[in-house]
Amino acid sequence: MESAESNARPSSGSKPARSLWKAVIAVVLIVAVLIAAVVGLILSGIMYAGFKTPQQEVMLRVSVCNDKDVNDYKYNLTQVPLKESAGKIEGLFNDIKNRPGNDQDPTCQYILYFVATLFTKDGAQQYLDNVKKLSSQGIYPNNTVYDTFIERLKMQ
Repeated sequence: MESAESNARPSSGSKPARSLWKAVIAVVLIVAVLIAAVVGLILSGIMYAGFKTPQQEVMLRVSVCNDKDVNDYKYNLTQVPLKESAGKIEGLFNDIKNRPGNDQDPTCQYILYFVATLFTKDGAQQYLDNVKKLSSQGIYPNNTVYDTFIERLKMQ
């Protein structure tokens, strides 16, 4: 016959032990969700994680000219005869030139330089100097704008 003391002994599945396991599982799940969120932000390009030396500076790239600007620029310079696209190219030039912060965006500066050179506008050297300055800081134009120059030469 079992005594009353043996009935009072806690078993391995007692309430305090189960609540401890629930707390541990909750903490592990929260940590896993946080890690997954950070990895997702890094993979999507929203967040950056990296190492730098004390001498390096963090440079933030300013994007004033977007993919639509680059595509308009490329299309009007490579797919349409220059006589027909001159007005659209001039409009794009003036639009980009009047945007605040265009001097911090190497893609804008490259487009302004190329159009200024093509139509012999003043200030072409200034745009080229800005592209060089930004490039020396590790900030480069959208890599698809370079092909446009070669494609334009092939059309002539």
